[in-house]
Amino acid sequence: MKVKRIALSPSGKKYSINDLNISLNINEGELPRTKLKDDLIQTSKGEYVHLYDANFKDNFVNIQKPAAIINPKDAGMIIAKTGMTKDFVVIDAGAGSGALACTLASLCKKVYCYDINEKHVEAVNQNISDLELNNITCELKDVYTLEPVEKVDLMTIDVPEPWRVLEVAKKALKKGGYLVLYTPQITQAQKAILELDQDFHHEVTCELIKRDWEIEGEKVRPSHTMLGHTAFLTFIRYYPKLVETKIVKKTNPKKSARLERLKHKKELSAEEELKTMNSFNEI
Repeated sequence: MKVKRIALSPSGKKYSINDLNISLNINEGELPRTKLKDDLIQTSKGEYVHLYDANFKDNFVNIQKPAAIINPKDAGMIIAKTGMTKDFVVIDAGAGSGALACTLASLCKKVYCYDINEKHVEAVNQNISDLELNNITCELKDVYTLEPVEKVDLMTIDVPEPWRVLEVAKKALKKGGYLVLYTPQITQAQKAILELDQDFHHEVTCELIKRDWEIEGEKVRPSHTMLGHTAFLTFIRYYPKLVETKIVKKTNPKKSARLERLKHKKELSAEEELKTMNSFNEI
């Protein structure tokens, strides 16, 4: 069930409110259902609790996770690096729990989501329902043999052999679209890059290391724990090659006719050839 509002206690503890028609009991006392739409409530114990509307992030933390999710730090890089907008259409393959797909769907126009694991697809569809997203679909399909529904601006790929997606990407991506590979191992990214042809341009491969800092008054220090390597992100842009064109030179009709007649004559001597060429230049 989607979280509707968040109650924030004086100590900073957060409580999720899923139903605005039912009173909520928390450590600080009871929150009466008639007051759950207010911004400030006094509990049955006399404590004051602030309330605010829940957003996507407040609900996202409660999604089902049958598989490891793509971390927000990596999702943020994908959004920023590809310049994703509300008009983007996206394919997300190797959906897992659907964390990335749902994050992108909350910001863009449409997301087509695919996975070959039936349990993953069921979990993603449940997460889609819980987050009340209506611009995303998830199907049981293999991206290696996928026939795209429409041209897309972005493909995000989290599969064991990403190089096998390149031909599908040519069918799916708009000119200038992005193919982003999420690979736990650098050798996966390396092989995919080696398989690129002239239709693709490898922009960068990177990993993000996240370290929090603790700030308490005058005391500041890095946190003892940090979020290190999760995966490598490889950004590839699709620029389909131009059709080769032949340059056609303009020719002088008189000059062409004289050359045709010469084809039927015997081979010219060096002196005659020079004289002929000089006469051509005068035309």
